Amino acid sequence: MPRQRRSPKLRILKLSQIHALVLSAFAAQAALAQTPTSQSNSATAPSTASTSPQNVGGEARLSEITVVDEATSADDERRDSSTTKIIFDRSQIEKIDAVTVSDLLRALPGVNLSIPSMDGRRGRGHSGPSDRLMPRIVVDGEPLGGGPGGTMATLRLPTELIERIEIIRNSTAEFPSGPGGTVNLILRDVPPEKTTTTKWSASHDGSALGGRANLVYGNREGVAGTILTLSVDRSPQTLKRSGAEESPTSSTTERDEQTGHNLGLHFISRFTQDLGRGEQLIISPMFFGSERQVDTQTTLTGGTISRETDTDRVRRGSLRVSGEWKKRTTGAGETSVRGTVHVDETQANGRLVRLNNAGSVDSDSVSRNQDKGRGFGLAAKRTFPLANDHLGTFGLNARYRAEDERRTETLSGVARNLGANAGSDSSERNLAVWGQDEWQINKAHTLTPGLRLEASENRTTNANAQESTTSATNVLPSLHWLWRLNQGANFRASLAQTQRQPSISQISSVIIEATGQNGLANPDRSGNPNLKAEKTTTLQLGLERFLENKRGSGGVNLYVRDTSNKILNRTSLEGGRYVERPVNAASARDYSLVFDFKLKPKAIQRLELQGNASANRLEITDRSGEFVRQESPRYAASLGGEYKLENEKTSLGGNVSWNSSFSREASTNTLVNMGSNHQLDLYALHRLDATANLRLSVSNLTAPKRTTVSERYAAGTLDTRETSTTEGVRMFMLTLEKKW
Repeated sequence: MPRQRRSPKLRILKLSQIHALVLSAFAAQAALAQTPTSQSNSATAPSTASTSPQNVGGEARLSEITVVDEATSADDERRDSSTTKIIFDRSQIEKIDAVTVSDLLRALPGVNLSIPSMDGRRGRGHSGPSDRLMPRIVVDGEPLGGGPGGTMATLRLPTELIERIEIIRNSTAEFPSGPGGTVNLILRDVPPEKTTTTKWSASHDGSALGGRANLVYGNREGVAGTILTLSVDRSPQTLKRSGAEESPTSSTTERDEQTGHNLGLHFISRFTQDLGRGEQLIISPMFFGSERQVDTQTTLTGGTISRETDTDRVRRGSLRVSGEWKKRTTGAGETSVRGTVHVDETQANGRLVRLNNAGSVDSDSVSRNQDKGRGFGLAAKRTFPLANDHLGTFGLNARYRAEDERRTETLSGVARNLGANAGSDSSERNLAVWGQDEWQINKAHTLTPGLRLEASENRTTNANAQESTTSATNVLPSLHWLWRLNQGANFRASLAQTQRQPSISQISSVIIEATGQNGLANPDRSGNPNLKAEKTTTLQLGLERFLENKRGSGGVNLYVRDTSNKILNRTSLEGGRYVERPVNAASARDYSLVFDFKLKPKAIQRLELQGNASANRLEITDRSGEFVRQESPRYAASLGGEYKLENEKTSLGGNVSWNSSFSREASTNTLVNMGSNHQLDLYALHRLDATANLRLSVSNLTAPKRTTVSERYAAGTLDTRETSTTEGVRMFMLTLEKKW
């Protein structure tokens, strides 16, 4: 979204004037075919610039542009954005020694800390569904891929590929959001001059070694630019988990010990070509690949099975190619069209051997899953001034994805009839047109009304030719109001509607059986063909404060969300096994209070702090009586800091995060109590010279245990209690970074 730039000592310029300055500068540089500044998504608008036309070769040319103001900071962009937004730039990202986007988002203040880790330390069959506060994650404004694989592929991206992160708190016409908001990952762009950065890391989790290597190369020569990013990593997959089930008539225990590793390969490139007259062509091929090998040994007591050996091998490959054409014209105009093609394949092979109390083989099952996906996307956007005080933006987004899944299983050498669970064919279609008007009423007030028209359809057919389809067409309005109280304070208010269509997995009737002992804490998982789309209306009110001399910022925001057909998960007994399925509650109201800050204290010049705190409560109304109890309040907080020693060559820092315990209803007769959790990360960074850094870090220093207790009631009396405890994993990492 184009933004206005204002200096503390200058009056606020008209939107059209500001964009005309930026676009004139771009046109001048492209016409001269000189080395231009990086056309990144965080382009800086100069406060003053001078141009004078020249005639070269019969064409009108502009002289050199002189920028006389400093670069726009993340706080400046947050302050001037017409929508509620928090921005983290590359310098802040580098202070967090995260390997993947998943690790990075869990460490950033203001992002839901329940984002799952992508290192495989969740145990077999115990991964569970996504948290309801999981944000919508996009890359350069677009989903990386469709279906569950799209989000997971995004979370596995290496952090070296990310230039900056935008957290959009409430829905806009361009970015529809859920309770967790939208996280927009901006990939690194072509630098203005040749640069090469290499990074090597070695890690140890107390049981096994790991490591990673990263290369970032960028260069711009005349009108052409290139950036290549390559990341290779190997991470250990170590986990220990214990479980117990107690009832009036029996007691069983389970102990899991998981070992293995994950290999990852990511290659992302971007090639740009300035075509002249403000036009630019961008081609971005990407490849992601991974191989995960995990062996789990399970010891059981109190039943007929004494030991299980589970071997799991998963290979994934994904290729994505996008092409984008941009055109910037005088008068604050910008047009872009982007097309994307995406193909991916996953192969998973597993073997589960169960031994009875006598030590003999009770069962030996081998499973093979193959999942192939393909899709394409089209996005177009046009921005132009509607009047001196209005900036209009209109867009179109179209996405399609098809997925074929095939499953086979043999039990003691005999093929097993999986019925409907043998596989499925599915497709997702989405078409949206949207528009918004950024209206600067006066110096103090900006109003941004928007409207999104969206049609979607998800369809799946299982191996028995049973088809499930869900479709919806929605008109989704939004309105954002920014009130600049003074130079250092903003008041914000917004009201927006969004709609969430059930995913393919949520409407599929295929049952995915859990490995290990089936129970309340480890149920089978399936979908609900009758699931309806949920629709949410969100009211947001907030205050922002910005300190002088770029010493920091802070904000407090209140969110109230009303949702019809709220999608929640229910666990119940089906044919003697526990199965978790999504169901619709009639309505729900969600309250969230979020506080965040960044600070450079005057008294301690070499110290930087950032943190957040949040409280969330969900209230459910359901006439069917499916959800009697409400989810208890959830609280979360984090605090991070960095201190530079007097020699300015060494920095010490860290981050601590905490999630409170809470309880939720799994069905009418079951209650799940999630234990509290915390994580402490520390690091020391030493600058060897102007081009090299050495970093020692420890992740999850205290390695706390996480416990979940599930209870089932019969006639108001406790019938079964299941306890599942996962031990924390501490990771040490040594990293050398060198710039050439």
